[in-house]
Amino acid sequence: MTNVRLILALFCVLALRTQVDAQTGRTVSYTEASSTLVMPFDLTGGKQSFALVSKVGVDLGTPLRTHWIYYSADCRHLADLDVTLTDNDTTIVDPSHLQAESQAAGAKVNQKTGPIGDLTGERGAVFVSTTVGTPQLAGAWTIADPASGASFAYDAIGITEAGDIDPPFRHDAAVSVQTFNPQSLTGSEMIIIGVQDFSAGFAPIDRSVCCDIRFVDAVEASISLPDFCFDCVGFAAISADLADADTPSLLPATSSIASAGLLQFEACRAVNPNSSETPLDIDQALFVFHGQEVGPFGVVLNARYTGRRPPG
Repeated sequence: MTNVRLILALFCVLALRTQVDAQTGRTVSYTEASSTLVMPFDLTGGKQSFALVSKVGVDLGTPLRTHWIYYSADCRHLADLDVTLTDNDTTIVDPSHLQAESQAAGAKVNQKTGPIGDLTGERGAVFVSTTVGTPQLAGAWTIADPASGASFAYDAIGITEAGDIDPPFRHDAAVSVQTFNPQSLTGSEMIIIGVQDFSAGFAPIDRSVCCDIRFVDAVEASISLPDFCFDCVGFAAISADLADADTPSLLPATSSIASAGLLQFEACRAVNPNSSETPLDIDQALFVFHGQEVGPFGVVLNARYTGRRPPG
């Protein structure tokens, strides 16, 4: 599998933006320039990842400095990276070969500078931000498995401080992600990213998060599943037979589910070290993706906030 094929997969995705009531808060967008981008990456088990970021906002007249922070799935701070983008500039970053980039006046391409970092063996999320108030960034990500020949990709989560709050920052309802029949899949990677709005900017939720899980099949039969807990970024397979040795599954090993349907994450709450639990609030959001493989074919589906409150 060539890098070109992996990069082309980045452009085979589309998402819709939903906007809700006008309040002081944040806008989450997949279709407009944003101030902060959030993307998963996975370099475990021989997988490859790429992140693509472009400056698409209005021309500010000066190069735009972007700051990249990589966090592991268990909240370790892995790497910091600065990349300077000129107007309409684009960069592709490989977390197995991390290096700062800058562009001198009059130069046509970015120049790699400084030490090289390698996150091979790690998985988690990268937060890309600027100090400029005007939304400037668009991005996309891909995760590929050379062993199976499959890859999946999606737009970056784009977050901007704005005058309205999109559903991902409202936790009075469940979040649902579609899945094909688990028994028809040859690969599955569920990715759950917890994002919090801190005073200094967006970063992973700084506590463990636990959610009730429910599967609703194609004939609307509902099955309650064991709770799922994670730290910064949760990685899981939908079923035990698709899970790597170090990856949990959402369906029990004894599950006989053989239908497409919805996985619903309900009653999600932050868990403090002293075991106390508090519901997620409007400063915290979960973003869920399900990367699915059938042989060499891959697709990723993005979760949606449903407007449905959890039962009870």
